[in-house]
Amino acid sequence: MEYQPASIVVHSIGPYAKVNIDVMFEVDYEDPLAITMIRSFLIAISKAREMTISTRTLELIDGYHLKVKELPKFSNLSRLDALLDKSFWDRLPGFLGCCINLNSFVLELDGHSEIEEIKVSPLLQDALSARGFVQLKTPLSVTKTSSEMRKIAAYFVKKSG
Repeated sequence: MEYQPASIVVHSIGPYAKVNIDVMFEVDYEDPLAITMIRSFLIAISKAREMTISTRTLELIDGYHLKVKELPKFSNLSRLDALLDKSFWDRLPGFLGCCINLNSFVLELDGHSEIEEIKVSPLLQDALSARGFVQLKTPLSVTKTSSEMRKIAAYFVKKSG
């Protein structure tokens, strides 16, 4: 059984904070109290300078964004490390658009399956090309080939020049 706290309280994150966030909430996006709780959580973490975030947390943020149509600005965030599965790839622009001073983005693809084709929306292309540093990581496994990494790297080389 996985431990799931009833609530998380974040108090007063300073401007030099580094946070590692991997949370999972069962959220009823029609519940005003749940929306208020997520908003408070996002405002609190938006003050961090460096953040490591998981797919589960980005799914929570994306669900909130789809419901409320806006996210707080993560204006202090300069470095973001994200561990994502490929299903979340094209849902990044909404969150990256709030990270207005982000200059370092490390994207680690959690790949239990091969990436046959990389489809990147124009919004994601713009969001990633505006970053000073983008690094991609994929897990090494016997089933993965180096051609997958070459596809991803070639995409970013093409977009950066």
